[in-house]
Amino acid sequence: NADLVTIQQRLAEWDDRFDALCDGRPVDGMDAALAQCLQRNEGALTEQPFQDMIAGMKSDAVDGRTVENIDELEVYAYRVAGTVGLMLLPLLEADMDRARVPAIALGKAIQLINILRDAAPDAALGRVYLPLDMLASENVSNEDILNLQSSDGY
Repeated sequence: NADLVTIQQRLAEWDDRFDALCDGRPVDGMDAALAQCLQRNEGALTEQPFQDMIAGMKSDAVDGRTVENIDELEVYAYRVAGTVGLMLLPLLEADMDRARVPAIALGKAIQLINILRDAAPDAALGRVYLPLDMLASENVSNEDILNLQSSDGY
């Protein structure tokens, strides 16, 4: 497993590569294929979900990842999973106007399920995706989660 500095460097490189392919300067065949996909689906598939996904991955590349509140969790879930729904719509030949909101909602819902399923393994990695304000309202601390201490609130 790569260390955080390496992950951050790789994400910065991927961000630069994505900008380059969007400017017509793909680095390799895979970048060229993505650029072609974006061009072929112009208007339906934009750069934004890709940029948002990169931002979501960057937000994970930190020590002690936490989520303060439900609003932050919603943004995170959109970035790492709702974006996938948006990216799939043109490939599924979906009606973009009708399918956009449900596609994002489905991606976010799947991510929330993943967060619940992975609470213990994430805690072992020093990550807590359960909103800290909601935990506090049940008298559960971030440390309780990280130490896998069960209580009436958790």
